[in-house]
Amino acid sequence: MREQNAPQLTAGFSKIGVHIGSSLMRSAKLYPTVLAAVLEVVQNSVDSNPKNIWVRLNRQRRNLDIADDGDGTTIEQFEEALKKRGQSTKEKDKLGQFGEGLVSPFDKCDVMTFTSCPKGHVNAYMQWAFRESDIAPYAEPRIPREPQPNIRFGNENKTLTIDSKTISQVTWRTKTLLRNYSTDREIGKIGSIDDLAKEIFSRYGSVMRKKKILLHIDFTDEAGKTESKTKMQAPEYTGVRLPEYIAHIDGVRTTFRLYLAKAEGRKGKSNGLVVVGVSDNAFRFAFALLAKNCSEYLAKEMRDALKSGIFEGEIVSGAVTLHENRKQFNVNDGLVNFAKALEQWYQEIGAHHTEEITETKEGARYQKLGLESMRNLEAMLNTSRFSYMKEMFQYMQQGTVGKRHTPAEAIVGLQEVPSQRTKKDTNEKDPRKSSGSTDSKPPGEPKTLTDHHPHTVTGPKGQRRNIVDGGSFGLQFSYEKMPGVSRLWIFDDVMGILRFNVRHPIWVSCDTSDKKIMQLQEHVAIQAVCWFAETATSIVSDAMKDALLSIIDGVIEQQAFMFVHSGSFTIGAPKKIGNESPQ
Repeated sequence: MREQNAPQLTAGFSKIGVHIGSSLMRSAKLYPTVLAAVLEVVQNSVDSNPKNIWVRLNRQRRNLDIADDGDGTTIEQFEEALKKRGQSTKEKDKLGQFGEGLVSPFDKCDVMTFTSCPKGHVNAYMQWAFRESDIAPYAEPRIPREPQPNIRFGNENKTLTIDSKTISQVTWRTKTLLRNYSTDREIGKIGSIDDLAKEIFSRYGSVMRKKKILLHIDFTDEAGKTESKTKMQAPEYTGVRLPEYIAHIDGVRTTFRLYLAKAEGRKGKSNGLVVVGVSDNAFRFAFALLAKNCSEYLAKEMRDALKSGIFEGEIVSGAVTLHENRKQFNVNDGLVNFAKALEQWYQEIGAHHTEEITETKEGARYQKLGLESMRNLEAMLNTSRFSYMKEMFQYMQQGTVGKRHTPAEAIVGLQEVPSQRTKKDTNEKDPRKSSGSTDSKPPGEPKTLTDHHPHTVTGPKGQRRNIVDGGSFGLQFSYEKMPGVSRLWIFDDVMGILRFNVRHPIWVSCDTSDKKIMQLQEHVAIQAVCWFAETATSIVSDAMKDALLSIIDGVIEQQAFMFVHSGSFTIGAPKKIGNESPQ
């Protein structure tokens, strides 16, 4: 069939129409929270070469402003930035890349104003007002601007009277103000004054240190109470500096400038922050954000190590490019190159430090819990109802004493000084001077003591375990990795050490909380001492000992199961019961 009235086809060009209002709205939504938008505004402040940046948050009035005493901007510069939104107008050494930060806050408040006076002038302040209703519907929106003749730049904030007019003298050149920001709790969530400072320093700290920029923050809560922190400097890294490491992957450098973070607080936790970035861009963002957004490209062990708080510092690469959301790198060959560099660093440097520090922290935690359990056991033994258990101690042949006695064998996985006593009685006599001592041996040989029953726990903070021959007994907990050992616990009745296999499935299942570990080790300790007393006070064959040990192990396994799964033992919802094998 012949086609009727075929159109004439000619070569040419097709136009793309851009609805600027909708485009600006999409740009603003790249920063979904007030905090994200504020950080972008702070970035613009950092780029303007200031000496000071001020952030003022008033939760009572729901106002927020960011000001700086940097270079300021002219009308021409500001309008050029608006025209080139989406393409940076900044030099290579600036933080900005996409030019979106200028408009990021306007959809999260009733009105956003931008007020600035260029350096070299004192009374050339101009203010632009951004309202969503004036922007979103229009293909070619216009942003109104007004001169601010009643503002003047000076060395201090004060009110002046010039030619019968009241003038506000200010120390800032540029201010971005959000009036009545969003009441949505997630969109408007910023956290505490310390949270905000940490966010700012984590992203821009390296540049702020270099430029010696001071940060000042005022927080006013819903009741009108104001908290202020002034003259804050981007903190220097205070941990142990590791040698700079450079990975060359396919000829591209990735540089690691990292430290071992200090352990802080009551629990001795390290809270180091690792940031990452592009080599020729001073902007940084937390590695944790990269791990969240690009996890499939990063090996889990390395990812966990850099998020753990053990390390702090920065990693920069020439292979990667920054994504426009500024929370990740673009997914391309550069990201794969970066991931290879991270894995190489982890295998050569990071894994060793991670394992060493993790084991030290784990040992300190077990020691603390062991001391608490020892006190609980001592309290039980000092109760008349259980006084008969004290008699079991007399069957122990060796125990622990002070520094003149024979050192025990090294305990696997522990540091040089591993044990601590639960307490020291101020009325306790020196056992070496006690009338109960039968010590008649020359100096340097093991001592024999009576009625000496210290309870100690091995770990990274204590005295080395020592042994003596004779009738004293000291119960000691030791926490060890036991490769190839299928048992949860081993009781060394010669040295009085109850060894826990911390890689045993039963231990691991209870190691989800301090409470469960204490319940388990206290239960095992009682069973172990009873087993020893039963086998030490009567003639029992090896087969009978093994049979009794098997029964006790079964009881411990059942009780551990209840620690994990029973609501009467757990805090919160008990763990769901499933088909589990202890071995």
